[in-house]
Amino acid sequence: MTEPLEARIHVLLVEDDARPLTLTREYLETHGLVVATAARGDSGLEEALAAGVDVIVLAGMLLVVDMSTLAKRGH
Repeated sequence: MTEPLEARIHVLLVEDDARPLTLTREYLETHGLVVATAARGDSGLEEALAAGVDVIVLAGMLLVVDMSTLAKRGH
């Protein structure tokens, strides 16, 4: 039996490198997560706040904004 879409975990994946973004998105989706992506930290934060995601997965080195700044702005 399939869970309703609302019960699935929504993830925002923020990664500025296309290859790891694609691989990670595909991996998460095969495990039943709903994945939105952003290539920049600042646009990722805007999307996360607008969409109400459950989890944000950030790349280790984002060029536009660092993770600590992103976390402070999102809190």
